Amino acid sequence: MANRRMISLSVVDSDVFLNMPHSTQSLYFHLCVRADDDGFIDSPQKILRIVGCKDKDLNILIDNKFVIPFKSGVIVIVHWKLSNRISDKRRIPTLYNDELQTLIEKNGVYSIKNDLNTECIQNVSKANTECIQNVSKMSDSIVKDSIVKDSIVKNINNTPTNQEETKKKIIKHKYGEFKHVLLSDDEMKRLKNDFPFYEDLIKILDEYCETSGKTYKNYSLVLRKWVLDEYNKSHKVNHYNDNREDAYNEPVETDTSTDDSIKF
Repeated sequence: MANRRMISLSVVDSDVFLNMPHSTQSLYFHLCVRADDDGFIDSPQKILRIVGCKDKDLNILIDNKFVIPFKSGVIVIVHWKLSNRISDKRRIPTLYNDELQTLIEKNGVYSIKNDLNTECIQNVSKANTECIQNVSKMSDSIVKDSIVKDSIVKNINNTPTNQEETKKKIIKHKYGEFKHVLLSDDEMKRLKNDFPFYEDLIKILDEYCETSGKTYKNYSLVLRKWVLDEYNKSHKVNHYNDNREDAYNEPVETDTSTDDSIKF
């Protein structure tokens, strides 16, 4: 993830933006700086605490359509691609692909796909999200059909097979000095086999999570992508076998600039 971000003047110079409280404007800048290369932020509540803002500041950004929240707790900057155009060679894809698939991007602006005339009302201060679907125009036959399908799905989910699968959840263990890196036994085994310096990779990611407050859905993937890339850059040696099936022939290039200033 790059350390330098751009913010479009057309966004922050608008009346809507300037009419927001100063604390809300400040929060927007901090969110932009900490977003990944697709504009996603995975820990907005932690950033609120770091910069001294409140839930109402984040809700104002949502109400004014500067950010979009998701049920998972992740948020995305609406005008991200209007301000930041990152080449495919330098861009590190977001880990939140499920959320990305629910969005459409037009002229550099994200919006939620409005399928089946469904409205989602989300309150950031609460963990639960209520989805209110507009079914006033549906015929009675369609509504009845939906009820029947829901009943079938519930019966399937209660079968012994699904109950057994639920019990077989993958257990992940904590690694690193600060215990931020979560890996299953299989992931740890493959990491040890693939990289003799696996402890260094875990240390880099663990310390980064401790200082930045970030969390990830797939720590194994992060270790094998940008953490490995950063390790190779610092050692200037290709430590992995190019003949291995999962070898990265061309590690993703990232911006290692230490200039954290916001560019307008």
